[in-house]
Amino acid sequence: TDHHIDIAVTKSGDTNFTLPWDGSVYDTLFVIKRRDAAGSWYWVDGLRGYNKWMSSDSYNAEQTDANVISVSGTTATLKSTLADGTYIVSCTKAGLTASRQTNTDGSITSTISRNVDSGFAIVKVASGTGANATVGHGLGAAVKYIVGKRTDTLKSWIAYHVATTGTKYLLPNATDAAATDSTVWNNTNPTTTIVTGK
Repeated sequence: TDHHIDIAVTKSGDTNFTLPWDGSVYDTLFVIKRRDAAGSWYWVDGLRGYNKWMSSDSYNAEQTDANVISVSGTTATLKSTLADGTYIVSCTKAGLTASRQTNTDGSITSTISRNVDSGFAIVKVASGTGANATVGHGLGAAVKYIVGKRTDTLKSWIAYHVATTGTKYLLPNATDAAATDSTVWNNTNPTTTIVTGK
């Protein structure tokens, strides 16, 4: 529970649950899914702002909505955008909000919130080029798993896993098997400093 916890929450109105760390001090990634009925996956993180969410079961751009989840200290609250029901909330601690960094290791500058102890980082890129490029992650070890999504437009989610290598990619919002494409990760595995891709 020092870095990650999954919490079952029965929501009735605005419903609080307790984090084992201060979500106002540490950027936290929340992945929220209803268990007792159909419902979208909500991805919310502190680096982008807890009032923004994306859904990994859709291609949609990032949405702004302060009524999905709020965070104050160790108290997080599931709010009115989410229907009452039973949820699982996956919570992963990134870096200190006061220690967010601009990373220039890659050809594209990134903003990172990193937890080196657990090997987890949230990485935000202001503008891609559509061509092969590299992005710094700041973890100091080769990344084993990546989930990415363009936030400003309709676009598929994309994932890398060390087991499938940089020659293949996965689609978290689809049921497809791992597909081969030399351009997605440029046939290159992440290094201790950068991720290569398009």
